[in-house]
Amino acid sequence: MNKSTLSRIMLSLILSGSLLFADSAQAQKRKKKDSKTGIERISISDSLKSEYYFTEGERLFILEKYPQALEAFKKADELTPNNAAIQFKMGQVLSITQAFNAALPHANKALELDPSNKYYYLLLAQIQTHKGDYESVAQTYETMIENTDDAEEYYYELAAIYMYQKNEDMAIDAFKRVEEIYGLNPEVSQQVQKIYLGQGKLDEAIEEGKKLIDAYPSEDSFVLSLAEIMHANNRKDEAKEILESLVERTGSAPARMRLAGIYSSEGEEAKAAEQVSKSFADPKLDVNMKVDFIVRKMKSSMDSTQYVELKELSDLVMNSHPDEAIVYTLQGDLEFTKENRLKALEFYKKSLGLDGDNLNIWQNVINIELENNMIKDAIESSEQAIERYPNQSVLYFFGGTAYLMDKEYAKAERLLKAGLPLSKSQTQLYTLMLGQLGDVNHGLENFKESDKYYELALESDPESDHVLNNYSYYLSLRKENLEKAKEMSGKLVLKFPNNATYLDTHGWVLYQLGEYSEAEYYLKKAVDEEPSGTIHEHYGDVLYKLDRKEEALGQWKLAIEKGDEISDLLEKKIAEKKLYE
Repeated sequence: MNKSTLSRIMLSLILSGSLLFADSAQAQKRKKKDSKTGIERISISDSLKSEYYFTEGERLFILEKYPQALEAFKKADELTPNNAAIQFKMGQVLSITQAFNAALPHANKALELDPSNKYYYLLLAQIQTHKGDYESVAQTYETMIENTDDAEEYYYELAAIYMYQKNEDMAIDAFKRVEEIYGLNPEVSQQVQKIYLGQGKLDEAIEEGKKLIDAYPSEDSFVLSLAEIMHANNRKDEAKEILESLVERTGSAPARMRLAGIYSSEGEEAKAAEQVSKSFADPKLDVNMKVDFIVRKMKSSMDSTQYVELKELSDLVMNSHPDEAIVYTLQGDLEFTKENRLKALEFYKKSLGLDGDNLNIWQNVINIELENNMIKDAIESSEQAIERYPNQSVLYFFGGTAYLMDKEYAKAERLLKAGLPLSKSQTQLYTLMLGQLGDVNHGLENFKESDKYYELALESDPESDHVLNNYSYYLSLRKENLEKAKEMSGKLVLKFPNNATYLDTHGWVLYQLGEYSEAEYYLKKAVDEEPSGTIHEHYGDVLYKLDRKEEALGQWKLAIEKGDEISDLLEKKIAEKKLYE
């Protein structure tokens, strides 16, 4: 039996006891009038029948057979009219079945017959509430409290009704009556305080706050709350006074933080800094409050001086909360903001050691590891993160990229293929993953698959820089579909005329097409922008084709000095002063 059914049973039992039938000793024939009073009286037979129908109605009510229950109660009413309990039950059934207009007269009739029953008032109030007649609801509660025993608890509901009606003065009056009966209650006082503030009665609101402080002198939160009200309403000096008093008595860290804000607004930065430092060293001050304070400062602006100040505060937080992951995340963010990536990585890893359930930190860790060519670390971090977050496509991208950089193409393909379906709703990431699959399959020498993924990537984003560059470059290496490669690389150099990588790719495509003069122009520009071993070697090759062999030899030698991504034939080219392809 569920809770609501049990409640109805209990209520029914309570109310059944109030069903008063006529005394059988005084009864005569059905509806026969008393010879002296003229009032109709009920026979024993009618009384018993009515009681039967009432009991049957209760049984059906408990079984939630409301139409049948209503019929039983109606029969009881016909036999014993003017019975409060029967009127109540009919009103209750009609109310439950949402027939509020029909229920209302029965609820009113029940109260007319028995104005001392609390439950009759509650039914009437419920019906009036459903009808949206809140003025009547309030009056019903007022009358109930006046006429019945043990109804004072309903002052709370009465106050809520007045507040809903925006009748603030009557709500305050109801709350005050609660206070008279039950004594000072923090929740009630704070509610009254809010009403006063909404009415613009600041003095009254402050007085309510002071009453709470006097009644609960050991409860710091009431002082802090009142100080906030004062500060927000240009009563800064009063706020400062009660906060300073609290700090002097208890050393309250939250009070110090609020004092620091006041001191800072008055230009007393040294006093503000002192209060902040003392509060940050206090382990009782919530760690999240400390972290939020520093994060707000970081977001506003941060020069070298501010960095030092925030670093000192962060160290205080770390010392007072050494087992909180968020503290090390904060330290990591602080170092990351100052471009101290490896230091940030150290703190992020400490944070993950305490709490590994933070996707953003995992992403930061892997990003930093990839940036710093810490490939094995990035692989390990990616695999660990994927175990925790198997539905996060970006982690598969990071892991696949790390394996690709490590030339473990099969493992890269495994992760990228696993993550690809998860990224379909994220166009940029989906395109990148398709592009990476193109790179991976080039590494596996699955050139048909490689081209397929590049084409899919360009369908997703025709302007993808990564795909346009790599696709065109790998086509040039294979000397296939060079006109398409020229078109793609040409788009990039128009869009990024000073990007050495794209200039080198376009120059090399032109070289493979035999357009050496054009190729020399772009490769020379690439060398001037950002020289590398590959670019010097490519430039040397095109110079050799243009019969500028001494210059070509010079570029090849520069390529050897750079040493990055040079061909296996470079040393032979230099030794024999001859181009080999």
